[in-house]
Amino acid sequence: MTAVARDYMDGVLVFELTGHNGDDEYMNMEVSDTMAAIINSLDFVD
Repeated sequence: MTAVARDYMDGVLVFELTGHNGDDEYMNMEVSDTMAAIINSLDFVD
């Protein structure tokens, strides 16, 4: 289980991720990179 937090106004927005790593290291990295890209692409509007 992993928690990823982003600053959000006066607090944080936390994502809790439960993952499973398979035998394919390349696919594991693809999934991890995709999740990171989604979380990093969030824009917060006041």
